[in-house]
Amino acid sequence: MFGGEFAGSISVRRREEDGMGAVDYWVAPPFWNKGIGTKAVKAAVEYGFNDLNIKTFETFCLADNVGSSMVLEHNGFELVNKFTIGSGFKHEGQLAKLYRLDRQSSAIAQDK
Repeated sequence: MFGGEFAGSISVRRREEDGMGAVDYWVAPPFWNKGIGTKAVKAAVEYGFNDLNIKTFETFCLADNVGSSMVLEHNGFELVNKFTIGSGFKHEGQLAKLYRLDRQSSAIAQDK
């Protein structure tokens, strides 16, 4: 919620077998360029590191989604790879960027 309006969604997931985490988010277009995505991802990563004991986050966005790339980079995520989304998945055939954030090198994890 932002100003009493639904502004987007965010989720954090942790794989039990290896403690790897993922953060997925979406911000409604009327709320772009207001810092909402950056703040939401920071809060989600803090929760993942501190409460879910996630060691490393990996997430991706479409390569042409400059806003999402900026949200991730502002939160310390580093670009580690580019790949084409496989068949049977949403956005099949499109180029995507894979980002990673390790707990030990993250300023977010050190903030607590």
